[in-house]
Amino acid sequence: MLNFNKRIALFWALLVGATAITAFWQIQIPENVPMSPEKEIWQELKLPATEEVETTLATLKRFKLWGDAEMAQGNPNKAGKNASTTASTATGAAGKQPLSWQLVGIVQQGHQRRVLLLDNATQKISAHSVENTLPGEVNLIAIHDDAIEIKQEGKIETLRLYQ
Repeated sequence: MLNFNKRIALFWALLVGATAITAFWQIQIPENVPMSPEKEIWQELKLPATEEVETTLATLKRFKLWGDAEMAQGNPNKAGKNASTTASTATGAAGKQPLSWQLVGIVQQGHQRRVLLLDNATQKISAHSVENTLPGEVNLIAIHDDAIEIKQEGKIETLRLYQ
């Protein structure tokens, strides 16, 4: 019986050895071939060129994302359907001097956020970044995802893009 176990052990040892030799023989070791820059995996990401702010503003105006001109002027009949915050109405209700602009959008270009304001008098949209003085001597303190913080007459207020 001991002779039979030795034969089985020898059989398994030869089988494992033959399998290992066949596996190493079949595996081809790749040669050291330099890769072209196009195929390089760890190359820097190439981001698309950012559009100019003016082009983006013109596109936003063309698509009328925040409603038609009637809604943008704060028509009381359609005030519930207006998605943008009318800053002049929001500030006028608090008893302060009404603002001459409306908050219509927040955009991000690279790592810098900008606020899009619609001038009620000229109907032109302008972009402003943090620490800029907004029309009406209002300071822009912070820009959040859906709101901005402004400082007017020494008091800090939060204006929301959507109400």
